[in-house]
Amino acid sequence: MTVKKTKSKELIQIAFYELLEEKDFEAISIKEICEKAGVSRMSFYRYYSMKEDIFIVICDETFDRFFHRVVTMQLTTIKDMLLIFFQGLERSKDKIEILKKAEKECILLAQFEQYCSYLVSKTNVSLLKSGPNPYSTPYFAGAIYNVFIRWSNRHYVESPEQIVDIIDALVNRRG
Repeated sequence: MTVKKTKSKELIQIAFYELLEEKDFEAISIKEICEKAGVSRMSFYRYYSMKEDIFIVICDETFDRFFHRVVTMQLTTIKDMLLIFFQGLERSKDKIEILKKAEKECILLAQFEQYCSYLVSKTNVSLLKSGPNPYSTPYFAGAIYNVFIRWSNRHYVESPEQIVDIIDALVNRRG
């Protein structure tokens, strides 16, 4: 991707988040996003088909960074992966709070399930001790999503390390 294209995409994301701080999600038009970003509608549609796609792309970019760290660090335990994951979520909390304000948390749940499926297919880590099961990935994604939402609603009181220890205790029936 060229620098100009990358810059346009970033400008659209920034404009979108700035508008979300001023008004409700439903009240924001694509035209407004483009005007605020200083890009054409054609530029918007080069990257996104609708406003919700901005959230999805940001989630995907965040996951790509997470997965790169997992591979680079050669993490092999789910606990290690969860720690990196929750640390990334904590770094992205401002964007996530805007997503929650827009009442689009369902995007996170769908993305979590997709990412869990991808992790299982690309690593040798099983999400649950019971082994392969068509329900294990959605179960785990839903559990992580719900823990994350509760943590964010509590304003990130616990550290990512504490959250991972809590999940570990629950999974291993120690909590």
